[in-house]
Amino acid sequence: MFHADPTKEQANAALSEKARAIGADAVVNTRYKSGVGFTTWGYLDANGTGVKLAD
Repeated sequence: MFHADPTKEQANAALSEKARAIGADAVVNTRYKSGVGFTTWGYLDANGTGVKLAD
């Protein structure tokens, strides 16, 4: 019924995948927020800024 709490490693992997999808080379200023949800014991929100490195 309940899933294991997500890890920062999983959140970082998801951010990296989304960054690649929009053409970014890296994610900076990553922020994490965790808490308890209605259907889970815990959740982890991660936000960051995708950046493109200069050639």
